[in-house]
Amino acid sequence: MEHNNIFHEQQIDLVSELLLISNNTTTGSLPCCVLQQESIKYDSSDENGNENENDVGRGLFAPKILSYDSFGQCLKLHKEWLRNTIKNFTIRIRSENKNNIEVKKKNDQYDKDDDDDDDDIVVAYISNNSPDMLLSVLACTSSTLRPAIPALLNTRWTPTEMISSLKSTTDNINNRRRRRRQIYTIILHDNSTLLENAARHVSNGLMEMGMHNQHSTCCLSIPILSHTHMSSYTSPYPSISYPKSTVIDSGTSSSSSSSIVLQRRMQDYQETANKNDAVILFTSGTTGGSKGVRLSDRALLVQALAKNNEPCGYSTVTAMLATTVPLFHVGGLSSFISILLAKGRLIFPARGEYTNRHSSSSSNSFQVQDISKSLQDTFFPANTLVVTRLILIGGQSASDKILQQTRQTFPNARIVQTYACTEAASSLTFLSLNSSCSSNGTKPIAGDCVGIPPSHIQLRIYPQTSSPQNATAIAVAATAALEPILKPYELGLIATKGHHVMNGYWQRGNTINNTNNTSINNNNNNNNQWFMSNDLGFWDEQGRLYFGGRAKDVIRTGGETVMSQEVERVIQLHPKVIECAIFPRKDDRFGEIVACALVTKQHGNISINSIKEYITKKLFWENIEAQAYGTIWKYYTK
Repeated sequence: MEHNNIFHEQQIDLVSELLLISNNTTTGSLPCCVLQQESIKYDSSDENGNENENDVGRGLFAPKILSYDSFGQCLKLHKEWLRNTIKNFTIRIRSENKNNIEVKKKNDQYDKDDDDDDDDIVVAYISNNSPDMLLSVLACTSSTLRPAIPALLNTRWTPTEMISSLKSTTDNINNRRRRRRQIYTIILHDNSTLLENAARHVSNGLMEMGMHNQHSTCCLSIPILSHTHMSSYTSPYPSISYPKSTVIDSGTSSSSSSSIVLQRRMQDYQETANKNDAVILFTSGTTGGSKGVRLSDRALLVQALAKNNEPCGYSTVTAMLATTVPLFHVGGLSSFISILLAKGRLIFPARGEYTNRHSSSSSNSFQVQDISKSLQDTFFPANTLVVTRLILIGGQSASDKILQQTRQTFPNARIVQTYACTEAASSLTFLSLNSSCSSNGTKPIAGDCVGIPPSHIQLRIYPQTSSPQNATAIAVAATAALEPILKPYELGLIATKGHHVMNGYWQRGNTINNTNNTSINNNNNNNNQWFMSNDLGFWDEQGRLYFGGRAKDVIRTGGETVMSQEVERVIQLHPKVIECAIFPRKDDRFGEIVACALVTKQHGNISINSIKEYITKKLFWENIEAQAYGTIWKYYTK
């Protein structure tokens, strides 16, 4: 039976949906993951041992292919491996605790009917993107592995930051029930030395803390279970039916029939997908410290499916470069799931050949030239940049300089700007930058147009009734007493409501984080509650959303309000400025002053006065005092 004709009568989770796709007779044989191997030189010598001069030094890759059918099999293998690992680890710790006299004395104080279902089990991932890392994370979201839940850690964090994110946030000493709970952390890492060392450091740090709150940890490598299920190619290029116009593509416009199917699937997910916690992702920490966000299967599925609609339009011909955004980022996880739901392909470049050529670390950091070379070697020896069809921008707005460079590098690509946040399980709006977002006349305030929301998302702008530092702590009930801002170009806080909103922030060790809780403030029914972000925004006359920066990025100087993003945008337009960063500094006279760090094209060829004059003309500041301190320019506004 085709997937499009199946509408679930029971609650589904992410794993069951992916298995349904992989078991489909028309989908199973399609390539799901394309894995590049280390650079090898094909043996092009003739029978006399003479090499073909045209092939000397080609150094082409020999990709391996994991089909959707094999992907489903590997997903089951990873799930079984996780089940056994969790079971064996918890049994061993319980056995050790029974033999430990001190621990036994403490546990004997609790009710005998306490069971182990209340245990706190987290599978923490410290890994770069790979097929098996993806498979393991997806398998760990399965409701059949509860109470275990995956937590994806930012590989750019220090071990200390990782430890802080995983430690218990509650004091178990004064609470009988919570002190009884055993806390387990299973840390899974890839085979890179850097991340393995980080994982062991984190494990040791948590173990030291665990002496006081029964926190047990172990550190393991993510098992490589996919390689034996991959198909190898002996020819230089894989014989996959990629039309040259859709190598790295978003697909063409959806037909009316496919659009109807997507609408029915969206409704299906909204009504039947599991509402319980499936994964823990962490915010970027722009508002004072990273927070764990509890996302449900439903939130992940509806947000991933939204990318199969325009302007992204992921489809079976979509091939996504799988290392341009990390899985620990909500945009990365959502895009991966979206590709799988669309039956597209994920391309994993080889590590080391291009991604690590200029770095001593093993993290997948990509430069434009590295991405281009990797794509060319995988598919066609030339014109890869010409056939790149979609570039999705998230995390921040692209500057005019970056857009210009991107359009020159990828001349036929559709560039889509998104506005997203982790608490909303990915993108809230979409805007195709190939079309203009200009308004009638000049905008009275600065901001970046980020487009309109898809149909399943509700957005509002609310007045700033609290301090920016506490914007996310506004009680949900307070929105009922506030009137949303409807007037164009009036700045306020962005709020959203719908099935995509998080279940709540994670508080390790707190029994309130049970998997049956689905409210953003641990109440009931988050679908009828508004999540208030810490982001500023406003509408234009055509109902499009503009992002005005973080509420915390507002600098109050001499009684005036300065938007950091507005100043950065103006200074970046200076022909001799490459990058700039605006930040506040304390000042006895003005309270705060606006400080600016600049990176210039030619050192010494830019003066304080030239920047002063430039800012004065663009921002209409009547008085600007400027001083230079080493490589940092500071601007004082009155």
